[in-house]
Amino acid sequence: MTVVLRLETENLMETIFTCSAALAGSLLLGLFALRVIGEADPDAVTSDIDLPDTNTPDSLDGAAMTGKSLIGMFTLRAILAGVSVFGLSGLAMADQLSERGCVVAATSCGLCTMYVVGIFISAMHGLEQDETVRLQDTLGTEGTVSLTVPAQNSGLGKVTLAANHRTVEYAARTSHHALSVGSAVLVVGIEPPDTVDVRPCDVEPD
Repeated sequence: MTVVLRLETENLMETIFTCSAALAGSLLLGLFALRVIGEADPDAVTSDIDLPDTNTPDSLDGAAMTGKSLIGMFTLRAILAGVSVFGLSGLAMADQLSERGCVVAATSCGLCTMYVVGIFISAMHGLEQDETVRLQDTLGTEGTVSLTVPAQNSGLGKVTLAANHRTVEYAARTSHHALSVGSAVLVVGIEPPDTVDVRPCDVEPD
């Protein structure tokens, strides 16, 4: 009776490991495929995490990065990766460890995988956020008029600027004379959410 019960338990655990690896692995591959073809990122919620301020003390930076990594653990991809590794590890160690030891080892592998994937996801979203140009990043940068900017703040034109390694276009106004297409300008002020104040580069500041 004991032997039969043990065999049934082993079969049950093997089924759990197999289902975990197969289902989680399949869903993970599906999410990867969606990401490749440009569908919405299922873990985009993590991109709302603010990056640490570069003026923040190192100890606080470390705490912030640790918090982001822990949050990253609970994204969909991190969970699926952890469950998949849990299943694969359990199957691989089923003949080498006791039932309890196998479950503990597989769970540990799954949690470690979730943490590592969480770090990776947080880092990737951090890079994406680093490359995003914010309006305040354009202050003091030079650009080119792409749509005539009317004189004396009488209307809006457009300027093309290079900021944070990207080329962006913003609505622009000027308190000087009209700026024709192709004119070189300098951003001297910002008007959220998407307008900049510019002056010709050949005009000295007041």
